[in-house]
Amino acid sequence: MATTAFVSSGLEFVPNNYTAPLNTANAPEAFHMIQKFLAQSAIGRALVEPTKLSGLQIKAFWESGVYDDGGETGNPSIIFEFEETEYVITAGTIRAAMGFPEYPSYTVGMGDEDLIRMMREIGYSGPLTKIGQLKRLFLRKEWSFFFDCITRTFGKKCTNWDAIPTDSLQIGYSLLYDNHFDFARLVLTNLGEKMTENRGVVYFSRFCQLLFSYCVEGVNVVEADVSCFKLHKRVFTDLVNKDVKKGVVGDLLLPASMQQFLNAQVNSSTQEVPSLISVNPARGGRTKHMGSKPARISKPSSEAEPSVSPSQRLKKSKTRAFKRKVRAQRPRSEEARVSDSEDEIEDSQTLRKRRKLVATYLFDEEEEAELPVTSEVRMRRL
Repeated sequence: MATTAFVSSGLEFVPNNYTAPLNTANAPEAFHMIQKFLAQSAIGRALVEPTKLSGLQIKAFWESGVYDDGGETGNPSIIFEFEETEYVITAGTIRAAMGFPEYPSYTVGMGDEDLIRMMREIGYSGPLTKIGQLKRLFLRKEWSFFFDCITRTFGKKCTNWDAIPTDSLQIGYSLLYDNHFDFARLVLTNLGEKMTENRGVVYFSRFCQLLFSYCVEGVNVVEADVSCFKLHKRVFTDLVNKDVKKGVVGDLLLPASMQQFLNAQVNSSTQEVPSLISVNPARGGRTKHMGSKPARISKPSSEAEPSVSPSQRLKKSKTRAFKRKVRAQRPRSEEARVSDSEDEIEDSQTLRKRRKLVATYLFDEEEEAELPVTSEVRMRRL
């Protein structure tokens, strides 16, 4: 991660074209909404890609690039050369490389009145007499972070990051009010002007790499010898402390588009997603449910299970069998034996019915006991 100017491949790379810190895991919750909004916006890719830079490839692009402002036609372009092949970059090339949306027509820029209205709607507390002199100092931490990300990525400067340039205001307005601002033309113009101004000092290093890789197919970044400029995570702490020092209170002011985005985020987070359950048949007709356990559904009274469970019935059957065995070993009178024989026959018939009922519940962990049958019962069966 680079934070100051450095030299690579014979060129000076100045702090510019920063990678925006949009990973919510590294930021306080207060910034998550702005981070998600920027990540899903039309400039989301340009804010974070690429992450690997090649000094030699950027050098080839920067030193050989020829900028044409378009003159009367108004179609600017950059032509660069690599390995005796020329590549033409237009606004359409930049839209495709950076993921900017394509529209039938684009807005050149909004007037000062519209930009002032936007700043009032997001709670700007400073003077609004001149658009070119606005400062992030007068914004709450969330909106200060919003414009800091935009300015450090698209601004054609390397210092004074507290100031909000007009270009950053135009980009912010386009994102908040769904205005078709031509991001690609802005990138192409700023890149061409800086390229022509000084061939030895590189601005927009990430954009140079992104356009080179898009145009020259099959040439990958083998050795990433140039670091991207990135904001340190302490930026969040600094913004929070600034608000505390200023005594900022009250709700965060949001334009209608941001309120819609926030509502969509809340709805998507609270929406219940049904769990996927994989059912695998097991031995004995049972099933094992993998995943979250489904809710239990009560049965109608007509389909309700018996009040006594099958395992309880089986236990009672074992107990009855044991008692019959004990009675069979005792000396009995003839009258008692006849009475017992009748009871055993009745119990045996009841037991067979219950055993059939138990058989319908195929429980692998329990086995039915082999119940003894007396000679009297065998005779009665015959």
